[in-house]
Amino acid sequence: MEFITLEKMRGYPMKETKIQLIDFLTKTADRLESGADYSWGHLGKCNCGHLIQTITQFSPDYIHRIALHPTGEWTELANDYCPTTGIEMNSLIESLLNAGLSQDEIRYLEHLDDPKILKRLPDNRNFLERNNKNDAILYFRIWADILKEQEIVSSEHSNILGSKLFKEANIQFVSSEELVES
Repeated sequence: MEFITLEKMRGYPMKETKIQLIDFLTKTADRLESGADYSWGHLGKCNCGHLIQTITQFSPDYIHRIALHPTGEWTELANDYCPTTGIEMNSLIESLLNAGLSQDEIRYLEHLDDPKILKRLPDNRNFLERNNKNDAILYFRIWADILKEQEIVSSEHSNILGSKLFKEANIQFVSSEELVES
């Protein structure tokens, strides 16, 4: 029988981008709750702008200056994203994509209208206002919670599958201490 220590194999870890995205969403909500200036009409202080601040550490004014674009709204900016043009705006969209967001999630974020998040609203709520700071905070928190739950289910499923495969391969998990003692 082969022995594998738990320290070497901790199940199947969460994807690094999911962990980072959960952290970015939580930090953005925390920063907004702590009094960060919010203005939906300002490309650096709106929903996407605040998440980009968290991801890049860029100032709201810097983000706004880069994001000024003929279309002027994050939903269109996400549609116009092209990784090969080298336009500064693309680096902002790329920061969101690299953090784990899809282009659809960027569009949803700006309007706070992702159906999977709206389904999780408290009973007394049916929709969120895109230009409401408290609604943005709620949206970031629910999204982070959904991602955490998805990762827990995914990890549990992987661990169950992994355990079955290791049993079939006659591999036993032991702690480092148990291995030293034997």
